[in-house]
Amino acid sequence: MNKIHVVAFAAWMLVATACGPKQETTTTAIPGGGTVTTTQQQDQTRVTVEGAEGQTTVVTTQKDGHSHGSMTVRGSEGDTTYSASDKVDESSFSVPFYPGAKVEGGSQHEMAGPEGKTSKMATAELSTTDPVDKVVEFYTGKLPGANKMDSTVEGQRTVVLVPENPEQGTSVTIDQEEGGVTRVVLVSQGG
Repeated sequence: MNKIHVVAFAAWMLVATACGPKQETTTTAIPGGGTVTTTQQQDQTRVTVEGAEGQTTVVTTQKDGHSHGSMTVRGSEGDTTYSASDKVDESSFSVPFYPGAKVEGGSQHEMAGPEGKTSKMATAELSTTDPVDKVVEFYTGKLPGANKMDSTVEGQRTVVLVPENPEQGTSVTIDQEEGGVTRVVLVSQGG
């Protein structure tokens, strides 16, 4: 990662949660040449780093209680945009959420490269009080032909279901936590 990307990423991390109510813009010179311009307005923060190696813009927003962020790197080969959100959307997965399960967390990520290539990844963490075997049976029916790995280590059982084409489907990990809670982690990736 070159110096301009490191500076942009550091700036992104500093302002990711500092969205302010009114618009404020500040520009700071970078030692060795270039500038960092930060604009904060209501629920959005934009940081642009410009230097000899190119330009990087990072935008973070807060909407409906969810954080969204994107970073665009403009270089000699074109633009690459990275975006992320902590919002979990069931439609991002090739299998449904387990019936009655509680959504504990997750995220969605996307990267669009200069040649128009896009890759996406979504994760969701669910919990239910149903036993592992019942959850495994549900997802085995939703992923026919999936590779199944079933292991028990130190008394904790973990079942992983990987679709035939993991780059275009949803992998499911199911395990039992203390207190009788079954945890389900869905990971979907594709282009």
